[in-house]
Amino acid sequence: MSRSRIPKARMTLPSVKAMRVSWGGALGALLVLLICIAPQVLAVTNPIPRVAGGAAAGGDERAEGYNALIDDLVVARGWLEMRATGGGYAVVESPLAPRDPVWQRFKRESYLFGDLRAPERWRVSDYRFQRDGRETIEIVGIDPSAHQVAGPFNAPDSWRGGLLYRPGTARVVGLTRRVSETGAGPARERPMRFRPNGRDGTLELFGETPATADAAWRYRFRATKAGCVGEVASVMRIGTDLRGDALVRLRAHPECRLAVRIGGRLQTADGVAYAWLRAGETLTFEAAGPGGAMLRDAYDYGGANEAISPAPVPGARRTRAWGLDAFSRGVETLVAGRPGLGDIETTLDARLQDAAETVLGPPGRLLNAAGLPARASITLMDANTGEVLAIASRPQRPPDASIFTRAGMDDRNHNFTAQPVGSVAKAPITMAILQAHPELAGLKLTAMGDFKGVVGVEAPFRDTVSGDLDMVSFLARSSNRYAVGLMLLALSDAPSVPDPALVDGSDCYAIGVTRLCRPPVIETMRPIGPRGPDGYRLEGRAGPPLTWGVTMTDLFGVLTEFEAGGATSSANLWPGLAETPKQGAGWIFLEEGNLGLNDLVDLHRDYLMSVLGGNRTRWSSIKVAEMVSRMVTRRPVNARLTQPDRLPPPAARTVAHPAEWDLVLQGMEAVTGHDPAVRGTAARLRPSLPPGDYRIFAKTGTPTLEIGVAPSPARAAAVRLAERQCGLTWDPDSRRITAPTTMRPVCADIAGQAGSRAALDAALRAMSPAYRSRIDRDLLARPHAVTDLTLEAASAVGVGHGIALVIGRYPSAVAAAKAVPGVPPNRALAIVINLESHDGEAPATDMAGALLASPVVRAWLAQDASAP
Repeated sequence: MSRSRIPKARMTLPSVKAMRVSWGGALGALLVLLICIAPQVLAVTNPIPRVAGGAAAGGDERAEGYNALIDDLVVARGWLEMRATGGGYAVVESPLAPRDPVWQRFKRESYLFGDLRAPERWRVSDYRFQRDGRETIEIVGIDPSAHQVAGPFNAPDSWRGGLLYRPGTARVVGLTRRVSETGAGPARERPMRFRPNGRDGTLELFGETPATADAAWRYRFRATKAGCVGEVASVMRIGTDLRGDALVRLRAHPECRLAVRIGGRLQTADGVAYAWLRAGETLTFEAAGPGGAMLRDAYDYGGANEAISPAPVPGARRTRAWGLDAFSRGVETLVAGRPGLGDIETTLDARLQDAAETVLGPPGRLLNAAGLPARASITLMDANTGEVLAIASRPQRPPDASIFTRAGMDDRNHNFTAQPVGSVAKAPITMAILQAHPELAGLKLTAMGDFKGVVGVEAPFRDTVSGDLDMVSFLARSSNRYAVGLMLLALSDAPSVPDPALVDGSDCYAIGVTRLCRPPVIETMRPIGPRGPDGYRLEGRAGPPLTWGVTMTDLFGVLTEFEAGGATSSANLWPGLAETPKQGAGWIFLEEGNLGLNDLVDLHRDYLMSVLGGNRTRWSSIKVAEMVSRMVTRRPVNARLTQPDRLPPPAARTVAHPAEWDLVLQGMEAVTGHDPAVRGTAARLRPSLPPGDYRIFAKTGTPTLEIGVAPSPARAAAVRLAERQCGLTWDPDSRRITAPTTMRPVCADIAGQAGSRAALDAALRAMSPAYRSRIDRDLLARPHAVTDLTLEAASAVGVGHGIALVIGRYPSAVAAAKAVPGVPPNRALAIVINLESHDGEAPATDMAGALLASPVVRAWLAQDASAP
């Protein structure tokens, strides 16, 4: 929609003149002024509860300007909702919306006029309900980056720079128009990318307007100024590799006064002709203009430093690279209000980003167990420096999204999202345990498939491994029984000392040469009752942090204790740009889970599942890449997205127990089939490894996913009531969540979706134990507002697949040695893939193999460390 409908004003509040009204319209202006101050008025007459601190606060700033007005005046009161139509979804008024003229005028004359016609600009809940016989979705907010304005009628005071890939990562992406052969100013326009299966792009030769940078699979050229009618040439890229040539189709018109040159060679066509356009060549169009002046347009085909989001052309919408749309919008929101800030160079490598996007495939190719587009993420990181090189993600909003789709609802870049990682968690957790308890490096036990107990403790879990295991074979084969036994022993300050108060059982294990048949002394966790047939049953634990948890935080910077509850965001990603998340830009900061080792209500669910990659073990792909980079390089690297090639790699840390550190790396190397005697879970990677002095360390995982389970209406309503701050409270005496009897209208409308008050109360009772297990104990000691509930799936409906690996190039002698390298590699690449899908035997491993076989990845690995 054109912004000519929106009155332009220099001040935050529109004046009568700015509203273009006469005396007769002054009343209308006054009503709009009332709208602008409505949040303050309504805060007194009908306040919306706010939460100070606690799990929901998260440290984020409040929305500002127009976005805050929409959140407070419209969203929080449920005036708008998303409803299914015959052709998609539409934003409509709910039964709670007012019918007064002030609201009607605000809808017509503010940015809301356009927003109501753009469903992709709104954030929605995951839950559905029926209204008037149509599927309806609750709106929970407007996209914070939709406008970035200070008021509902103001021009945006936005950042006007470009978001750039790292320097020196030129790609053969297509055509780059030369603005001028000589003279001042930039000599080249931004590139026009080729994208398979995209739309055609039409370019007007010798025009004043720069060509579009939107991706297309073919570019068509017209030259009406040269007397031509219709298309005179088209260019289509051939092949998928980064050095693919292009095919030029030439079409002669008798009325055209046009010459076409490729690399300086004049092309002729009698009707239709074809010619090759090679990388590095220039496609030139020449024609005689008015008065005998020569018209010339030249397009270079070859490398160009393409912007992720180039500086916007005045009067035009900002364009963003396909696949990085959500990421770009997050950065734009982060720096909104800083118009003087120039271009931002990121660490992203354009060539590696393209390679990751190609491997991940088009949106919708991967489906989860519910048949919906599966979340998927690929992170590539320089393991020596922490520089993030690529962040491919699915699902995302397609470039031509015109209707509201699930991809539009879930368009975040999931490399920043905390997700279950499965058995990938075994590698860093084992590393932390062995640094805290080095004697456990000698643990040996027998795997037997599904089991009910281990090391003398009752612990029923599934396993796919059988046979005698040591530390290396455990990691290579990913045994769950060994992992659970390791976690149980790590509860003790002296894991190799059996508890004298207990009796031996038949389930024996060994630590070094010592054979043991009972659990060790665990000071803060006592057995419940006598020994059962599968071992002792241990009670929950709450108290001081575990030794290995402290080590885990020190080594990897992960959260292991509940403090204020909820997830946090990393502050290391944007050095020189931002230290803390900003409202609306939270999705470009790392979302992190919390192991909560100081509050283990249920030993199995809250503790043992952590090493199996479930429940609390949720990390973003970027965070996992940072962790495995620290393990292989021994450098305390921090993931970052700015200042490429400006910060030296951190010095390698001094490891407290180097032999135990190397043992974990030996197991990760065995995962990839390095030891023929131990077939690791990623042995199929070996044929994909590049020739040369490389060594590779990996860990795979198959996370259990709680997806596709439709929640009951009552549980869905409970979650929405918490999100809307509708007065749910925690009662520490009854240890339950309760709902108020009287609610404001939007909350009463949500509660009505539960079916009945009894159903809502029953759902809150059922959800209370899970809430207690993940929220800080200090918060639970007193009554407080409950603003963050999660749905616990009744059963797992599918599994995903993931892999985390580091491939390093070492000096020849180190690469050929049998021992694990004790020095950082000369060049190292971390690859982390997390899929909400398990289509095939090992889809994430196969994707990693495709990346390792990619010429782009191999070229990066072959570069010197100082090369871009």
